[in-house]
This record gives sequence, C-alpha cells and structure tokens, in this order.
Amino acid sequence: MVSRFVSVLIFASLLSAALSSTLEAAGLTTPVLSAQAASSTQVFLQWSNSDKGLSGYVIERSGTGTGGFTTLATVSGKSTSYADNGLDSGKTFFYRIQAYKQRTISSYSSVASATTPPADIDTTPPADIDTTPPADIDTTPPSTPAGLTVSAVDCGQINLNWNASTDSGTGVKGYNVFRNNVFSRQILSPATSTSDTGLTASTSYVYSVSAIDQAGNESPRGGPVTGATPACTDTVSPTAPSALSAVAASCSQINLSWSAASDIGSGVKTYLLYRNAIMIQQVASPSTTTVDSTVSASNSYSYAVSAADAAGNVSGPSNTVTVTAPACPNPPSNPVVTATLIDNNGVFGWSSAVELKGKAASLGSETAFVYASFATFEKWLYTKDDLGNQSHALMPGLSQDKVSNGEYVLTGPNELWFFSSNDLPAFGTLGAPAVARQYALQGAPLPTTANLISTQSFGDQYSGAGGLTKLQSGGLVAVWYRPNPNWTNDPATSYVDVGIAYRSPSGIWNSVLPIRVEGLPNHMHRLSVIQHPGDNGVWVFSKGDSFSRIAAMHLSEGAAGLSLDWVDNNFITTATDGMNGPEAELPYLATATDSATGEILLAYQNAQFQIFTASPFVKGAYVSIARIDPAGRKTFLNLSKYVERVSSLGLSSVNGALWLVYRPIKADLTYADVYAIGHSAAGWSAPTYVTTTANSSLDAIMYCADHAAFAAATPDWKAYLYELKP
Repeated sequence: MVSRFVSVLIFASLLSAALSSTLEAAGLTTPVLSAQAASSTQVFLQWSNSDKGLSGYVIERSGTGTGGFTTLATVSGKSTSYADNGLDSGKTFFYRIQAYKQRTISSYSSVASATTPPADIDTTPPADIDTTPPADIDTTPPSTPAGLTVSAVDCGQINLNWNASTDSGTGVKGYNVFRNNVFSRQILSPATSTSDTGLTASTSYVYSVSAIDQAGNESPRGGPVTGATPACTDTVSPTAPSALSAVAASCSQINLSWSAASDIGSGVKTYLLYRNAIMIQQVASPSTTTVDSTVSASNSYSYAVSAADAAGNVSGPSNTVTVTAPACPNPPSNPVVTATLIDNNGVFGWSSAVELKGKAASLGSETAFVYASFATFEKWLYTKDDLGNQSHALMPGLSQDKVSNGEYVLTGPNELWFFSSNDLPAFGTLGAPAVARQYALQGAPLPTTANLISTQSFGDQYSGAGGLTKLQSGGLVAVWYRPNPNWTNDPATSYVDVGIAYRSPSGIWNSVLPIRVEGLPNHMHRLSVIQHPGDNGVWVFSKGDSFSRIAAMHLSEGAAGLSLDWVDNNFITTATDGMNGPEAELPYLATATDSATGEILLAYQNAQFQIFTASPFVKGAYVSIARIDPAGRKTFLNLSKYVERVSSLGLSSVNGALWLVYRPIKADLTYADVYAIGHSAAGWSAPTYVTTTANSSLDAIMYCADHAAFAAATPDWKAYLYELKP
C-alpha cells in the first residue's frame, strides 16, 4: 500500500439545483417518499423502490416546495430511511429523492413535506382538566400476533403466516409487516398471511408483525423470525447476442462490439468470444466490447459471440463476422529530442524535481511550465514558443502551495489559472483549502510578469486539489477530493468525496454535487479531469489507493451550468477489462485528447505487475492506455515494460501521433532514467532514452498533453524542457 499522506480539506457541500431530465432511464423506478415530523428538530423520511442493485439515493430539501431544492444527503442504495436532524422548530420542510445506478438516474419522487412542532409549546394539560378518556374510547391495542412463520417459495419470494390477533374494542383492522425492522406493508384483516416478492437470491431477511385496530392502537410486534432465499435454479439460456461487428484497428488488433443479450433468470454473466470456432476470450457483463490483440497482419479471422448466465446456461451464437488484419506499415521512427534549459540551478529559482510533476499548460504555439524554488518555495512560470522565445515570471501567492498538488491552464495570452493546495497535514504541517488563483500576465513576446488578481477557495484542511481543465466555451472545471476524516476500522468509512467546481464563461463559480467514491483516509488519491473532443462532455477519472478499479464521472455543460450525467465506479476494472484493470495501489493517471480519432486517452499502470525486491521495495507494472469514445466504449494500447507502479507518466497526442514518457525499472532496480516511445497504426516505436532525473524516488515528469514536450530536473539540479519531433 502506498503510504503517502496528503493535505486534504472539507469542501462546501453545495449541489446544483437540478439534475438534467435527460438522465431518466427507462425501467429505473421512481422512489415513493413519505415524511413525518419525529420531534421539533427532526423529520423522518422513508421511501420504497423495487429496483435491485441501486448505487444510491440523492435526497434534496427545500423550504418552499416550489423550488430551491438543495442536496441534503447521498445515501446507500440499500437504505430506505433517513433522519434529518437539527431543524428549526415550527417550520415546514419539503423533500424529494432520486435513485441512481451507475450511469442512470431516476425521475424525482413526488414532493413530501412535514412540519416540525414548536419547541416551546407546553403539551402538559392543566391540572383541572380531566384527561381520562371517555369510557367509549378504545385505547387498548390488539393482542400481539403469535405463531409467525416464514418460508422461502423460490429465490425471490418469502411467504409469511401468523395467528390472528384479538381486540376487545373496535376490532382488528389489519397487520403491519416489517422487513429488517423497516415497515414493508399493511395487510387488512381477516387475512393472516402475505408474500414478500422481488427479493434477492441467497439473502437472509428478518420479519416481524404487529396488529392495529380500528382506533389506531398498535400492538407489540410478533417475532422476529428470519427467512432466507435460496440460490436461483435457472435452466433457461440467455438470448443470443446480436449485431456483432469487427473492425481492424491496426495490423495487430481487431476491435469487436455487439448488442447485449438478455436473461430472465440469473442474469447474463459473461460473453464468450469465438475466433475461427475456438473460444479465445471471456468478457464480463455488462461490457459488450473487447479487443483481440493476438492477430497477425494480412490474415483473415471469423468471429462469433455467445452469452452465458450466472447458472452456466449458454446461448446460441451471434451472427458471424469476418475481418482481415491489414499489412503492417513501417513502425514510427525514434523521435528527435531537443533539450532547452529552463532554470540553471537557481538563476530564476532553484528548480526541484519534487516540484516538476503533472500536466503543463499550452496555448497555440506556447508551452508553459510552473516550477518551484527549492530554497524559497517561490513559484516561477516558464514559457516557450515555437519561435524559440523564452521567458520567466515570478508567481506571487503560491509560496505555501505545492506545484505537485495542482494543475494550471492558459485561458488566453494574458491570463493563467492555477488550482492547487498546500502541504501535508498528515505530517503535522498546516493544511489549507484547494484554491483557484487567477493571474494577469504581462510582457512581450512572452510574459515576464504575473499579477495575482483573484482567488476562489474550496473546502478546508481536509481536501486536496486534483485537476483543472479549460472548456471550449471558455469555462473552467476544477476537481478536488476529501477523504473521510471521521474514519474507523469499519470498511464502510473508507471513502473519498470528490468535489467539482465550475466557472462559467461569464466568470461565476459554482460547485457541482459531491460524489462519493472508493478511497483510503489519510492517503493520496488520483484525479484527472478533461473535456472530450467528440461531444465536449466533461470526464473526471478517480482512483483510490488500494482499490483495483478506476471510477469515471460524466458531466455536461449547458446554459444552466454544469450538470452530472452519470457515475460509474467500475469504469475500468480487472473484472471487466482483465490485465487492463489498474494496478491496485496508486497508479498515475495521465490524460490527453486525440483530435484525429475524437477520443480521450487515459494512461496508467495496469494490473500486470511484478515485485522485484521487498527491501528496498521495488514494484513495477505494465502501462495501459485506454482510448475512450464519447459513449464510453474503451479500447486499449499496452506497453509491456515494467514501470515503477506509482511514478509519474507523460502522455501527449499531436496530429494523430501518440507519445508516452515513462521511467522503466532497470536491472539495478533504479528507475531514474526517462524514456520516450511513440505509437501509430503500425505499433510502438523503439524506446528512446531522453534523460536521467535527479532522484528516482520522486515523481519527476511534467508533461504537456497537446505538445510533444515534457520537463524534468537532471542530477545536477538543472531543469530542462524536452521536445520530441518525429
């Protein structure tokens, strides 16, 4: 486990007023919500929903009921109730709720309201008032239902039976049935049985029953009694997948996709891919795409796919498609590397490898890098253009923040935004909010002065800056993270909340709803944000330390601002993507866009790893590059070279050429040497040695995503800009 502690800050729990109505998914049930005042300061909410496998619910509250709803809480998909505490007495509160499941979200429930009673009302009657009820008023509850029994009928249904209750007053009206201590339904008398359907297979449920009379008196509950559903017996095969297509992506790769199968029993579990009538892959559902990277150039292949359900039933085959892998072109030539001195050991500021990391900024022909003075903590902006002009500008207001904890963008020739947080509170130093700083740049032909003109803070000492991107509209999106500060040994407390801030083109900052993802308290967390070139959607990628999956979030920019479309906590996993799943510790996330193909590129260390030595600990992993289209479909490139498992990567895409910068683990178990490698339709070029960094234990690569350039500090503590030319 990577044990690098970071500064983190609690961010404001602000939420967009409404989610886009286009997110409503057919078949996702709208919850049914009720609200009841439990005291002068508490309202108790309950809801029901028949959907299975929900990711969670978003609860919103308003003071008017006609608008102004804001997020109150996001709770587990297994929850069916919530207590809203700390309310003002004597006021009416309005609530609504949505269910969500990965990329889909339900319609809002009907609005439910409750009024808290005044706190200062004395409910004790005067002494001279007779509080004895009239003789004809029924205040006696029925007898407790006895003899409760439960029996599982099948994998989704449990039947309940009990003995009738008696009531000496108004008579038994019915029975309240509780499942797992939560009200489930009311059964009218004289019935003394019911069926609980829509249950999950192989799951235990606890039931109890109370009786209620015509006057509203309720008896104690009978029970509890536990029943368990068995595993489903499924003998029906899924439907056959359809619309199989195969496209030769290169001379060594065939991309395949198909329409999903359906199964009325245990559900589709996997897809079986056949090549020339021999099964070569199993693809975990719900994925309906895969890549065959074991083909040979100039050969033809026939493919078909079948579906298998959780009970082992296999469908018939899909349609068969035949495709020919083309001949391989000549591989890309090794790049020509030019090196330009950024800082000569303190001429403008003592450069440090610790503070050369992450994604640099660019605008047109200009490339800009921010680096730190080792002695004074001053931050300097270095800019270079294609004509060879260079400049340096001191950036005020950043002395306490870490360059390695932030990202920055040029929004124009005279403006730069820097989003960062400061030191490491886990090590005893003072934390601070994530801050977006706006700088006005002056100088010609490149800036020599940077003036701080505005700041915008998000959160406090429990959050850390994650990423910043510039949108085509001129807006900005910043992301940061907040590990749960109130964690315990309970695994349920190991989570991270991701905050998203949006600055409109008109200059207004707003926060988009916090999103809960996997992560460890007091540990680093990887985030990256980027706008998709295919449809201008905003993508956020998240990876928690010690979790073997990468989460993705998709947002859309509209006239009302930025809205959340969906969250997929299992966007890239070993279960669905095999060895292209992420390395389980804390792989680096490097992103770029490929305008030639209209895809996002995401590079990271993957699940194919090797521990070279335990002392000192050296662990390497191969690199995957996911190519992601606007619909979220993925194909993968793989670099089969062991790279230190958490070290920084550089990724650039220029005119259809892809460049990856990395530090391989050498025979002597060091990884200070930096290599560059190119990729085209012909495959990978030969690796090219570029430089050696000042210290192999440091994250020491800062890359530019749309210029084939990166920066690093050499062993003599001089910082250089390296540019790659085909």
